[in-house]
Amino acid sequence: MGKIGSVLPQVENEKVRMLLEAILADERRHHLLLKRVLELLVRGETVTGEDLWDLLWKNVPYHGAPGG
Repeated sequence: MGKIGSVLPQVENEKVRMLLEAILADERRHHLLLKRVLELLVRGETVTGEDLWDLLWKNVPYHGAPGG
């Protein structure tokens, strides 16, 4: 995306410019889509240390401290 973006202002041929603009727009859409997929699927399915601590302690009364 960076290379096309840097070369695009120098392209004088209208047909080549149109093709490069279409490729650049398509790559931007793909980039946004892949970032969203990463957020939803990969990070959504990953169990973190914080998730484990929440699972262990979230519903425990007094969270291990004496009480009652």
